[in-house]
Amino acid sequence: MQNVKIKILFINDTYHDSGGAEVYFFNLIDHFSKNKKYDVYSMGFAPKEKFSEKVFIYKDAKSKISRYFQRIFGNPFLYKKLRKWIVKISPDIIHLNNINKATESLLKACRDYRTVQTVHDYGLVCPSLWCVYKDNLKVCSGKIGNQCIKHKCIPSRYYPFLLRHNKSRNRLLKNQVSVFITAGKILQNYLLSNNFKNIEVITLPIELKNKTAGNKLEKGTILFVGALEENKGIINLIDCYEKIYLKNQNTKLMIIGKGSLEKSLKEKAKSLKSKKNIIFFGKVPHQEINKYYQKANVVVVPSILQETFSLVTAEAMATGCPVVASNRGEVVNLVKNGESGFIVDPINTKKMEYAILRIIDDNKLYRSMSIASIKRAKILFSTNHFQKIENIYQKLIN
Repeated sequence: MQNVKIKILFINDTYHDSGGAEVYFFNLIDHFSKNKKYDVYSMGFAPKEKFSEKVFIYKDAKSKISRYFQRIFGNPFLYKKLRKWIVKISPDIIHLNNINKATESLLKACRDYRTVQTVHDYGLVCPSLWCVYKDNLKVCSGKIGNQCIKHKCIPSRYYPFLLRHNKSRNRLLKNQVSVFITAGKILQNYLLSNNFKNIEVITLPIELKNKTAGNKLEKGTILFVGALEENKGIINLIDCYEKIYLKNQNTKLMIIGKGSLEKSLKEKAKSLKSKKNIIFFGKVPHQEINKYYQKANVVVVPSILQETFSLVTAEAMATGCPVVASNRGEVVNLVKNGESGFIVDPINTKKMEYAILRIIDDNKLYRSMSIASIKRAKILFSTNHFQKIENIYQKLIN
């Protein structure tokens, strides 16, 4: 008698290579598609629609206004089409990831099915996703309320709609999702303080790249990988690098990523004395980024927002590259300050500059941090991530 396969539907709002959440989403699909016990289905949003027996890609709204409206009020056309497809495939498990597009319609389409969610950002507790006050850039408590207006996190005219959306969405999630998964304890604690329950911490899967510890390929190379957005701290990093360059011209800053600030950052770089040593690579496929980690003397993660995990930090550590990271979010539990890298205040560019220069100028320190990064990566990331996910599925089904 042939065994009946378990049907899993993976859902993420962006169905193309974008950020860490999308890397994880496609890793889930790839891993479970190779397991003969499972039938894998997937759903998301992209510029072009695609519908098949196992893939449901809904055309993303073109304008920001349309996307915002659908996020707050839903999309009845999506609901009808998606609900019909879900009922037809009848998944045993629905695994949600980011669901910031047409959220309520999507959740209602998934009702009555066993559901888990991997939470990739602070959106469930903070409407701006930063979990940082935008007026003074201090870490916030993660509660939606009048402080969101007071600290200029959201415009006052949007507040009533966002408040309604936050309450409605979280009510649906709490009633529907059996298990929430986070990559770190800090986000878990924020969720618990907002009355979410059944939250499991499972570190993201990181492949350990066996680079020879201490073997830096290009001395003086500083690497940034991430979205070119204000909340990622890239503006502060470029300001910081100008000061580094004036002290050590045998350095260069490599920037990988795209975003809304790309044009203005390139213009800013042209006005600096270090302009020839600031290199923009644009978007690089995730599978090719490792070679840049191999070249880097130090990776900088200067995020202003709170990071739920920081895939860049973890991947850099796994290649033996020291990390200078901001003291925001889960990254403080990844980098051992002074041992495998440095933790700094992302607003204090002087301390960031000092930390970067220490690693670049001190070969002995670099080598010890490189070795410590690999050792720490083996401890933190060599966990059987997918087996733990599978255990959650089996528990819910049984």
